[in-house]
Amino acid sequence: MFPARGKLKGLVVGLTNVVITRTGNKLVVEIDLTKQHGETNNGKAIRIATTHGFTPLPGAENDNMDFALNLNCTGHIRHA
Repeated sequence: MFPARGKLKGLVVGLTNVVITRTGNKLVVEIDLTKQHGETNNGKAIRIATTHGFTPLPGAENDNMDFALNLNCTGHIRHA
């Protein structure tokens, strides 16, 4: 079982620039690629979006398993 962090009445909270929705058996992840949230720890990339580790996902009552998502989206600046 995943920890309850991030789960509130079927909504996923505590994410940075990530919107997660579930429609039936489909999980939809939306990220605004125009947003920047600082450099990564090693300074080699720009953080665009993150779930800050494994985040429990809202489930349906008839699901026979718990779901979680761990997502990091980074951008790398192209050098000519």
